[in-house]
Amino acid sequence: MQARHGAWVGSKLKPYLEALVRKFEGGGQAELENYLAASQNLADLEERIRRYERMPSMDC
Repeated sequence: MQARHGAWVGSKLKPYLEALVRKFEGGGQAELENYLAASQNLADLEERIRRYERMPSMDC
């Protein structure tokens, strides 16, 4: 019974773990796309792109 319960829990956690891995592998690409997609108009989009380009790189 214990092993079956552990397998069930593992099967439910697997999709969450896979989503977490995808999020970190994306390197923030999805966040950037969402940020740009939230633009209200072309001028807002252009300003967001300029703001993003001025951000310091996080590469070490």
